[in-house]
Amino acid sequence: PVDSPGGSIIHARTRAAGAVMRLLTCRGASQPPMEPLMSRLLHNRIRPIAAAGACVGVLLLAVGCFRSEPEAGAEVDPEIVARVGGEPITEGELRAEWQRRRDRGQPTGGFEALAGDMTRRRQQVRRALELGIDKDPEVVRQYENMLIASLREQELAVEEAGAEITEQLLRERYDQRIEQWTQPARVRLAVLVLRGSAGASQTRLAQIRARMEEARVRAMDLPADSRGFGALAVEYSEDQPTRYRGGDIGWVELDRMDARFPAEVLEAGYTLPQNGAVSEVIAIQEGFFLVKRIDARAPQTIPFEEAETALRRQLKSEQQQAKEREYQARLDQCLPVELYPERLVSLDALVESDAPSDHDSPIFFPQ
Repeated sequence: PVDSPGGSIIHARTRAAGAVMRLLTCRGASQPPMEPLMSRLLHNRIRPIAAAGACVGVLLLAVGCFRSEPEAGAEVDPEIVARVGGEPITEGELRAEWQRRRDRGQPTGGFEALAGDMTRRRQQVRRALELGIDKDPEVVRQYENMLIASLREQELAVEEAGAEITEQLLRERYDQRIEQWTQPARVRLAVLVLRGSAGASQTRLAQIRARMEEARVRAMDLPADSRGFGALAVEYSEDQPTRYRGGDIGWVELDRMDARFPAEVLEAGYTLPQNGAVSEVIAIQEGFFLVKRIDARAPQTIPFEEAETALRRQLKSEQQQAKEREYQARLDQCLPVELYPERLVSLDALVESDAPSDHDSPIFFPQ
């Protein structure tokens, strides 16, 4: 075609050859003919040039990297402001991009600069499509994620935004689940531990018990402001995590016992009547124990005003989950899903068979 770069070259060379031949013809009518050598020289010169132009034109068309320019004098659609690889960019597209940037607070610039941005962007998109990047699995997944996000914004977010949470609804939920906002009674305990070995004789066990009885007598004489068992824990307790902090094991709730200590020990401490009270020596299979009450707190209920924010967040989450289930049910109705369990089971077996064994030789990669 004449409007391609290669075609322009062929067209120009052909016109030049025709002009020379017409010149020779005219000279033959009015002037002496040129020498045969000059005629052959011109003829042989024109043919290679025309052939070269044809080859260049074919190559450029095959590569497809140049834009075709409209032939001089050809009528151009007034709506088209640019072309990229023959694909038009219209005035409407240009104005839409200008408006998009304006709506997002981005600089718009002049329309000429904007057209340059759009053509460069279109070039890169076209090139990406030519390379098949749009079919890359990761690119496809990113595109699907964008589709899903837009879908949820259009269909699901509107429903979620319409769900109203009133104060009455919050108070009803607060009263229905008051135990959730009630902190149970707690006690803070200190414990001394002396453990006897499994095969210890009765004499040895009696000695261990006597030692714990001695610790109790000394604990009863501790000052009222002593924290737990104080230094006695270092001397009389074998529990490493607590013996250097007066035997203090922290706060204990009756419904949630500390698994580090037998339930009998913690229950004994829970029933102590007052702060500073010390239990009798507790002899059980695990050893000999002594418990002291450091502090206690009665059950406490968090007021509605303090729980309101958390309640609202909780209800909002439940409403969203309910909307998710309803929305998924509608999708299942519109787009039924079929699963083939037998095929899935065979795939699981295939994956398990491909998993490396513990006895497999290690794989060494070349450096």
